[in-house]
Amino acid sequence: MVKQIQIKTTDHRPQTTDQKKSVFGLRSLVFGSLVLWFFSSLVLLLFVPLANATDFTPIWSVNTTQLMVALSFDDGPKPEATEPILDILDRYGVRATFFVVGRECSLYPDLLFRIADAGHEIGSHTYAHRTLTEKNALEELSKTNQIIKEITGSPPNFLRAPGGKYSSKVREIAESLGLRLVNWTVNGSDYVRLSSWFELPDDYASLADEIIKEVDQEIRPGAILLFHKSPQTILALPRIIKNIQAKGYKMMTISQLLKEEGTERE
Repeated sequence: MVKQIQIKTTDHRPQTTDQKKSVFGLRSLVFGSLVLWFFSSLVLLLFVPLANATDFTPIWSVNTTQLMVALSFDDGPKPEATEPILDILDRYGVRATFFVVGRECSLYPDLLFRIADAGHEIGSHTYAHRTLTEKNALEELSKTNQIIKEITGSPPNFLRAPGGKYSSKVREIAESLGLRLVNWTVNGSDYVRLSSWFELPDDYASLADEIIKEVDQEIRPGAILLFHKSPQTILALPRIIKNIQAKGYKMMTISQLLKEEGTERE
């Protein structure tokens, strides 16, 4: 019996016009899809991260010509200093940013809650008010973040390093914890160490006058004012607020001032 062998042959007949159009259309569709995918991916890669990124550039002041400044207070909270300051701010309807020490927050949680509940902003000033280094920054900052969140319900967004001292590595650690460094434009120079909060010698009046003079000379639109919780600050604060208001300025938190970035005075 002879087996029949079938040989497959290739059809070399030229394609018809319709076939050519069909092949060309398919290739165009595939190519177009690839181009669309490429450019869509490029847009997502370049623009979406920029839109969602948080600006962590350290702040010294805000670029605006509007008569607006931010008041900020470092250290504490401590009843003998923080409570009078809160009373003064409340009396004049002013909101400020308080950079608090985590250790003190643990001692006076009700006072920290009062600060936040009054509409003021809470920032971190480390846990133990130590100079931040690459070795201690993570513990100092993460611990303070947690304490503030537990008491107020929200973690801080800003950090003021003690003495304004920080390295690029410390800044990197702060950013990883969602903290933006805030410095200052005007320093009230009110951080003189005290022997007692309850003994106010006569020279505190002159110290208060110096603070008022410093602020009056240095204030400008977009400035961030730095104060500490000291007796001379408590004495000076009502006059500082009145003088600032007399110049036509509005006082606010740092977050509120940042929203005015790039705005012009009407």
